[in-house]
Amino acid sequence: TKFKEVIEIENPDHRVFTSYYEGDDGEWIKGLVTHSRRAK
Repeated sequence: TKFKEVIEIENPDHRVFTSYYEGDDGEWIKGLVTHSRRAK
C-alpha cells in the first residue's frame, strides 16, 4: 500500500497534516486529518 502525507501551512500559527493511502482502484483515500495550532 502506498501512502502520502501533506502538510499545509495555513498561517504561522496553524498547520494541517493530512495522510492519504492508495486504494485498490488507484484513487487516493483520505485517512487522517490533524490540525495543529501554536499555543500563545
